[in-house]
Amino acid sequence: MNKKRKSVLDPYAKTLLKMDDKKVRLVEMLEWLGEKGVETSTCMISKYLATLRDEREEKALLFDVGATAKQCKQVEAAFEKNPAPELKTLIDLYRVIIWKLTYRKKSPGTTLVLANRLTATVLQFINGQTQARVKEREVALAEQRAAESKKSQGSKALQFCLDETKAFPEVFELFKTAFIALKQAKTK
Repeated sequence: MNKKRKSVLDPYAKTLLKMDDKKVRLVEMLEWLGEKGVETSTCMISKYLATLRDEREEKALLFDVGATAKQCKQVEAAFEKNPAPELKTLIDLYRVIIWKLTYRKKSPGTTLVLANRLTATVLQFINGQTQARVKEREVALAEQRAAESKKSQGSKALQFCLDETKAFPEVFELFKTAFIALKQAKTK
């Protein structure tokens, strides 16, 4: 924050802001200040009020940021205790935030910019989640295909061996005995 210069109007700041909120004209404020023994001009009053309005808006914004931070912590705590929300829940939450932004006393342009930024953030989040799910699915499918391919290659090799051993009954009996022994070992 900038360090504010002292003004002869400082002792009357609250009253001037109240008068400004009530749409009292600058000339009337000048007359009132003259009655209090303060010499100034409408230009100085106007600049002073603009500074006071900016400070008030800055304080309100800081309060909103603080309140929003508190709400964010509460939401994060709730997400830690409960499972992650579904996409529909996030969209509903997003709508509430947009409505809150719309009904603030900010200018429509500011609200629109904030809403657009929020929309972009939500869409990036959803896109990231979707891409992560697609990657997980691709990895799972690749692993499944590799396992099936390995199994298929093993089955083909085994079938080839069995087909070839039919011409040699002694070797066929050896394989048969080996498979019986493997089956008994697995059941133990």
